[in-house]
Amino acid sequence: MTTRPVKTLEELERLVLADLRKDPEAAGIRSVKAYLHESDSAGSNWNIYRFEAGSSHRDRCQAAIRRISQRLRREFNATEAKEPETELETRPIQARRAQSLSPQTWPAARPASGGSNDR
Repeated sequence: MTTRPVKTLEELERLVLADLRKDPEAAGIRSVKAYLHESDSAGSNWNIYRFEAGSSHRDRCQAAIRRISQRLRREFNATEAKEPETELETRPIQARRAQSLSPQTWPAARPASGGSNDR
């Protein structure tokens, strides 16, 4: 078994985006987000869990992401090498993943500040 080179999640996101922007079906994509997980049966420890399609068709972007990330997951493993910047990033991976997928934990929208001056 060979050891895969390791890249940070941010580096992997940039690689996926660069490949996507070369694909005419996904050239308008704005962003992708990767996460770490336990190694799967293929030995990969990361995947893409969210993307912003931008001006590209969402379904075509998703198909291109699947194809590109499968190839890159065979080539690289991931690490969270950067220092945590926020409280969210310091929580365990499983807790962050559960929160990002659960609408019940999304922050409520703030009411717009109106022109009323309650004194």
